[in-house]
Amino acid sequence: MGRRRSYIGVLAGLAGGTQDQQPAPATPLPPGFPGRNALLAAGYTTLESLRGLSEADLVAIKGIGPKLAQQILQALQALEAR
Repeated sequence: MGRRRSYIGVLAGLAGGTQDQQPAPATPLPPGFPGRNALLAAGYTTLESLRGLSEADLVAIKGIGPKLAQQILQALQALEAR
């Protein structure tokens, strides 16, 4: 029959990983993080889930205005700089 690869194996190969790799652990939003309650209510529970969001994306979340959105982005930058 020849060599056959499983569907999952093919997908893992395309993603550059293997079936045995574990995803990177998620970092929960720390207490005191700006806008934490609004972010949690909107489903953003980890710092990783906030990466790539723009100020406009954040302002679209109920309870977050432009000033708080800027504070959130600054807090993310400060945490990533560590």
